[in-house]
Amino acid sequence: MGHGRRAIPSNRAEVSDFNGEDMQWYQGSIVTDRDVLVREALIDFGDGHILHISMRADDPQALARQQRDVLALPLPRQKFTRGN
Repeated sequence: MGHGRRAIPSNRAEVSDFNGEDMQWYQGSIVTDRDVLVREALIDFGDGHILHISMRADDPQALARQQRDVLALPLPRQKFTRGN
């Protein structure tokens, strides 16, 4: 690419079903520990409140367990809107 621009890889990771809506997980990183798996998500409730979820795991199985725990949270369904 010309003019000093370079492609930035997407940090989108998994998509989960949360209260009937798609919830996008984003891949993060920790500079001092490249082996740790990092995921983040935002849930916008549409009333001025946003929930930021951040998690770390040492292996894919632990990450999947943590994501399942988040998806089981009893958050108000009627206020949930997808955060982009």
